[in-house]
Amino acid sequence: MSVHRIRLRGPWQFEWLSPTNRNPAEGRASLPQEWRELFGTEPGQVRFLRKFNRPTNLDQGSHVDVVFEGVGGFAKFAINGQSLEPLPTDGSDVNSIRCRITDDLEPSNELQVDLHFDPSQDSKPGGLWGLVVLEIVE
Repeated sequence: MSVHRIRLRGPWQFEWLSPTNRNPAEGRASLPQEWRELFGTEPGQVRFLRKFNRPTNLDQGSHVDVVFEGVGGFAKFAINGQSLEPLPTDGSDVNSIRCRITDDLEPSNELQVDLHFDPSQDSKPGGLWGLVVLEIVE
């Protein structure tokens, strides 16, 4: 079994879903970045969007996962408008979330993360502070 990883660093689009006064309502960001680096102490809900193309040369038995290596706050994930459910984990990495996307891939794709975080209520890192990668397992 071989694993190939593709990093989804940026640019990511973001837009505030909750009212905000201190930050732009939308913009672009290179991820990973901790919530406080992007938005300061502003709490709320932000939608992050990242477009990418379907990986080439996928074999019949291959599967593709999107892996979020550091997520802080409450997050919901979707690809091409379809909700994603995190795969069960062994609990060894509580910050990492993995979702299987093989059957949801189209030639052109949009990954969506709706994330709610309140920096005043949590001293841990917030936002998409770890790498986001596509993992192709053959």
